[in-house]
Amino acid sequence: MDNAEKTALLSIYKEGLEMEIKGHKFYAEACENATNEMAVRVFTQLKTDEIAHMKRIKEIYDALEGGEIGTVTFAEDQMDTADLKAVFIEMAHKYKDELKATDYEIKAIDIGIEFEGKAVDFYQRRLKSSTAEKEKKFCERLIEEERVHLYILTDMKEYYSDPAAWMLAHEHPHLD
Repeated sequence: MDNAEKTALLSIYKEGLEMEIKGHKFYAEACENATNEMAVRVFTQLKTDEIAHMKRIKEIYDALEGGEIGTVTFAEDQMDTADLKAVFIEMAHKYKDELKATDYEIKAIDIGIEFEGKAVDFYQRRLKSSTAEKEKKFCERLIEEERVHLYILTDMKEYYSDPAAWMLAHEHPHLD
């Protein structure tokens, strides 16, 4: 890898790290300002996941600075996406008649959806331009995790917009 390529890769990963730091900061603030338990728990998990993403990106960045991307082993602490989905579904059912979102929570969800969409786009672009197999696997994993974040936030927004319709759609009732 020549110096120009290395510099370009370092720049890309710096951008990714900055994006994840902003996401972490945003979700930390959202946790503090959310008023209902479901929003707090979901934002808390998203904040925690951003820390894992920052750790992975920092590992790549450090490996690039010190040598070659081929030396990167990558952290294997992939988040359990089922846990985040389960938390949301459990809370939605537990509080189905009393959960209301504030304007702040709705806005935070919208901002989170935008953040996660940009993250998916970023890692997809990185995946397409990558030549290292380990880096490709890393990007694929982060794309999957960011899509789960996007799904949860979108689902949460739908829930807050119309809890009865959300319950009907997610409980898969059958009509006689």
